[in-house]
Amino acid sequence: KSAVTLGAKLDSEKDRQVIDSAINDIRLHGSKARMIVFVSPKPNQARDKAAQFANALAEEGKKVLFIDNNASVLKEGNTIETVNDKIYYLNNSYLADDPAGKLEELKKQYDMIICCSDQLLKDDCSKACAARADSVITLIREDRETTAAVRAIKEELEYIGANSDGYILVR
Repeated sequence: KSAVTLGAKLDSEKDRQVIDSAINDIRLHGSKARMIVFVSPKPNQARDKAAQFANALAEEGKKVLFIDNNASVLKEGNTIETVNDKIYYLNNSYLADDPAGKLEELKKQYDMIICCSDQLLKDDCSKACAARADSVITLIREDRETTAAVRAIKEELEYIGANSDGYILVR
């Protein structure tokens, strides 16, 4: 499931508008972000939006590496898989023995690195990705997240020194 939506065209005009808005927000801030991490307190929430974001960037011609940090659906192996000519997929087991060093090498090889880290950065690779990202975006499910869950995300990001660029409400 983790790579099913990767490489797909955006399903709806609404999805396209949300992703275009996020891309435009990054441009408006003059961001030179080359690595963006999407985090969420619940499974699959960050992955779905991160995959849509990666697809939109690929449609613009960017060479995108998608790192999946959701331990419950990781594929076996630790190699980079080609999704199409612009999107490449990697699960975090590739990063396990030296996340910092490997992330720095990967940043040199791709135009953009998009990571998803569900379940509040529960593993070391998720934390390493968030700490080294140029931008971390937290996805909060509208009317379903408690104040405590939002506070926990904020505190974890501050603790690891992540560059948090804010929150996006999703349905």
